[in-house]
Amino acid sequence: MASIQRIKPYEAKKAFTALLHKVAYKGRPVILESRGQDLAAIVPMEMLDQIMEEDEEDEEDWRLIQEALADPRNAKRIPWSEVRDELDRKHGINTTPRPRTRPRRRA
Repeated sequence: MASIQRIKPYEAKKAFTALLHKVAYKGRPVILESRGQDLAAIVPMEMLDQIMEEDEEDEEDWRLIQEALADPRNAKRIPWSEVRDELDRKHGINTTPRPRTRPRRRA
């Protein structure tokens, strides 16, 4: 993927129509920056829709987490070792961490 174009606000103002075309029709987001700081981004609607959808999913996940934590039946904490063993047993998910290996040095 090509790098995202960064442009100063006064440059964006001068070439707004071309910039809008690049974003809307070519699907290339643009970042507005000033003094080395990212200020804002202009993104295609499809990208914004995706971001908003993910945000809604995150909010729903957070709501479910809060409900689960508030449920008195969930007051007892379960050690990770028990969760790991159950995942291994029920779903065949091997959650045991792999030992780290060092890359071999070339002679």
